[in-house]
Amino acid sequence: MSDLASSLLSQLKDYTKCNDDLAILIRQTILEPFQLDLSQPDALRRPSPSPTRFKQMATKLAPLAMRIVNQNIEGLVGIKRATTRSGNYVIAVNCLVDTSFYALTALRHMSSYTTLKPLDIEKTTSNLICKMVELGEYNRALDEIQKFRLLLASVAKVQLDAKKPATVIQKATAVKNVLTESSRNNQSQVVAMASTTPVVPESIIKSQWEDGMLTKYQDLFQFPLDPSLKDRTIILLVLAYQMNTLRCWCEINEGVLSKYVPYFMERPGNFFDWCKQLLKIDPTVAKKQLDTFQRLLYKAVNRFPSTEEIAFHSHHVQNWALKALILSKSVLLKSITDRVVRIGITYEKSASQGKDFIYMYKALIE
Repeated sequence: MSDLASSLLSQLKDYTKCNDDLAILIRQTILEPFQLDLSQPDALRRPSPSPTRFKQMATKLAPLAMRIVNQNIEGLVGIKRATTRSGNYVIAVNCLVDTSFYALTALRHMSSYTTLKPLDIEKTTSNLICKMVELGEYNRALDEIQKFRLLLASVAKVQLDAKKPATVIQKATAVKNVLTESSRNNQSQVVAMASTTPVVPESIIKSQWEDGMLTKYQDLFQFPLDPSLKDRTIILLVLAYQMNTLRCWCEINEGVLSKYVPYFMERPGNFFDWCKQLLKIDPTVAKKQLDTFQRLLYKAVNRFPSTEEIAFHSHHVQNWALKALILSKSVLLKSITDRVVRIGITYEKSASQGKDFIYMYKALIE
């Protein structure tokens, strides 16, 4: 390993040295040889490396890039505790996250000259995003999940719906969503998701911030599902990004966005649908995913305030937690029916209108 590589890795381990200057140096070292920095005036005048030179740089820099991202993921685990006294937590986190994504982007450029297995980069990216969520970096994580979803769609040869709704959220409309399948010239199958009409009632949107979050991130809760898909790794990558999205969504701003989760679960290609797909090939892991999902929802419900309107959302969210328990078969049916009765009684006492309760009951048994 060169002296420069050793120095960079050593500085990344020292949180007091993790700063913007170090991040820039790492970007210049491992990424800019393969990807121009268009913010630099002379970038376009720089000649592209020859194939031979490209291979030489990739052979030299790929091991460093992989070590950077692996070391950074490990470093993010204890960063809060380690930076308590120094007070440079935010700067250090940004440095580790930024340099990790520089390394991952560089590795994609160098992939032909590395010993990485298929989907290794995607799995590492997923692990990095998971660490960001665990640290509470929810907004940054959601932005990175957006990029990761696009990358995953390319890898899985899936076409995402490019047509955005004309309005942010419309009143609930009963519209069936479909998955269309097409294949051309014996190429890999492409699955496209039909444009959907949002099913979130606009009456529950209480602020411009909620409206903006829905506009920006609601697509993350869907990923087109081919019913014949049997690639366990792809399924787990989709479930991982969707679970990270759910975790962010249920934690941001004291969990105020949790009330929207049931509406997202009514759209095709949601977390629940992908769990059903995993059940076909790996029931054990699928049940763990469903268990994590229901625990996340119950945690969100416990943070809801006690009001009549929130009682409706609480009941709605708990219905999906119960659906997860039913699907995973991890709890006796009698226990589930007892919970149905309890949350029904609680909601009935809180609500003044019975029609919502009837809607909830129908939603649970469907």
